[in-house]
Amino acid sequence: MKWDAPEILLSVFIMGGGLCLLGSAYLAREEVVERVERSRGAHETFIKQLDLEIDRLTSLYQSHLRRLASIKSPADVAAIEGLGRTIRGVEHFSLLSLSATSPTDYHLEIREGAGEEAELPVPVFDLQEVPLGREGVLLDAGRLSRRGPGGEGWIDEPGKPLFYWYHRQ
Repeated sequence: MKWDAPEILLSVFIMGGGLCLLGSAYLAREEVVERVERSRGAHETFIKQLDLEIDRLTSLYQSHLRRLASIKSPADVAAIEGLGRTIRGVEHFSLLSLSATSPTDYHLEIREGAGEEAELPVPVFDLQEVPLGREGVLLDAGRLSRRGPGGEGWIDEPGKPLFYWYHRQ
């Protein structure tokens, strides 16, 4: 047998290539799945820091709202408007009385261009107290008065504006 014949060399190369193809096809079908659990420590740390920052910002925002609610006299419209305009999101200020004998309800639109857009609904404890031509939102007096002086919170009901309330005496 002569090894320098081109037919023999070509057939050896073709058989070698064929063996390589068969081996690679076999290896390609063999699949190894190895799950590596990711470290969630960095995510958990970020989430904890984010929660702390959200709590801090919420507390800061509510302190600004408490300061607005603590203005003693509704006659001081300039102070209410001035402070209300510096607090983002405040569009309406209402001072409501729980006493039926001395109703001292007071409502002030604070948002820019309040006359151009539709007026916001007025929060009231009794729908008979809604000023003529205005829409009212009925609040639950029992729920808001149970907390005592210094009570505060949010009223977030579907279809109604978001209200922050602060009970003062």
